[in-house]
Amino acid sequence: IGTLTIDQRELEWDAEKLFLVITDDDTVSVVGGLKTDYRLVDGENKADVEDALKDDDVVAVYDKLDLSSDKGKITIDKLRLGGADKDNYVIQSKSFSVPANSVYKISVKTGTIDSTTMTKLKDHGTQYSTEDQVIKALESQLESQGAKRNNTAVYDIILTKANGDPLSEAEIEEFPWGALTVTVPFPAGTSRATSFAAAHMITEKTNLDGPNKSPGNLETRTWNQVATVEDGVRFQLESLSPIAIGWATTTNNPNNPNNPNNPNNPNNPDNPNGGNNGTNGGNNGTNGGNTGTNGGNTGTNGTNNTNKNGTTNNSSTKTTNSNTTRTSGVKTGDPAEIAFYSITTLIACLLLIVIILLIRAQFRRKE
Repeated sequence: IGTLTIDQRELEWDAEKLFLVITDDDTVSVVGGLKTDYRLVDGENKADVEDALKDDDVVAVYDKLDLSSDKGKITIDKLRLGGADKDNYVIQSKSFSVPANSVYKISVKTGTIDSTTMTKLKDHGTQYSTEDQVIKALESQLESQGAKRNNTAVYDIILTKANGDPLSEAEIEEFPWGALTVTVPFPAGTSRATSFAAAHMITEKTNLDGPNKSPGNLETRTWNQVATVEDGVRFQLESLSPIAIGWATTTNNPNNPNNPNNPNNPNNPDNPNGGNNGTNGGNNGTNGGNTGTNGGNTGTNGTNNTNKNGTTNNSSTKTTNSNTTRTSGVKTGDPAEIAFYSITTLIACLLLIVIILLIRAQFRRKE
């Protein structure tokens, strides 16, 4: 009787929808989704392979993505496979090159709104035709959050190609908008002991779904959604364009959840107890958290929050076929999650005790 040996199906990385966004201070964000694809052997047809393996359950899990110092290569840290069919698959490569056309740059202009931004607002038919109108709208949004009008600063955040060239309309549509991490310099008279809120006016027509995503609409980042880091004020936006931040000076009160120096504040990027933190992983380490792509769609959801010191998150890429992957991240040490699971466990124990007491009472009645 002969032995039939079936080789494992090899998977490879697909970084077509993954982008690097570099800021002026050399902070790097990995935006979009990292996918896996089937590596084909001679004579195979991709459509046939996809159809035959579409129901297989395999997940590629990794702790973080490490970016090389020249920003040209990403290495997968602690890669492993999961899922019911994991033993049928293998990923030989633990790294991949960053496509040259996938690198973008963020520039921050302080105290003014760029003329190209105003042109876009006008071309998209918004109600804003002057810089003063935009600034007043942003300041009014911050006042609704409790900031005073004289405690505001205005910035224009512009996304370009790595060489500084503007994005075409097609590239704007293709870019995976959704959650971009930005850092703006501290306004005069403020510091890490200051609490901030942020307001943002949408300028681009993007691939984001949902209400209030069109040019001219405003979005707000409240006090607990804005953190301070060593080099400025940091928060996430769904797209880029004019923003304003407002502030209220606070003291270093460790019981104040809005105080970035509070070690129990999950919104503080330097907080060792939660959020997208970590000092593991060398130069320009980037995490794999909260990213994803939905099939072959051009729109991708999510982002990896990164910093120059490296970050650590657990992530996974689920392959349902070669064009459909989902990537998810789990933040480590989140106090809210720990509290949730503790309460859930306590409730389950109480329910078990009640059930036991009811059973014992039923037996006593029979006796």
